Amino acid sequence: MNGNTALNYGSLPNHKDEKHKELEEFKRKQLRKKLQQERLTKTKVVASFILTFTLGLSSVYRYSTINKLQKNIGDIKTEISRIDAENEDLKINLLQYKKVAFIEDYAINELEMVIPSSANRTFVNLEKNNFIDEQKDENSGGDKVLERIKSIFN
Repeated sequence: MNGNTALNYGSLPNHKDEKHKELEEFKRKQLRKKLQQERLTKTKVVASFILTFTLGLSSVYRYSTINKLQKNIGDIKTEISRIDAENEDLKINLLQYKKVAFIEDYAINELEMVIPSSANRTFVNLEKNNFIDEQKDENSGGDKVLERIKSIFN
């Protein structure tokens, strides 16, 4: 170096400025990392809050559904008990109607029936065949119709 340029500080590299710039750059990077970390932490907190809220809401909904079903089951059991009691009452009434004295009393008082005298009674012998055979009746009627049709054409 020649004499007058030897003391020229402007042309010499300034180590303090470079170190200062590096330090500033490092601080900015650290600040960015810190901000990103804070955002990540906030995002995690918000996500966990939303997840907790959703799980809580679904638990409450499920509990209300179970509660409603239990109420319906209770109502159905009450209805079954009522119907069973009504069924027992009907069975008791049926036993009452099986009694001959009750039937006779109902027939005389409510339906105004009278007890038949021995002169009004008719006896029927059920051992002999009192019924007409339906198959013979149907065939004989059909045969008569065919006979008539044949006689018309002859």
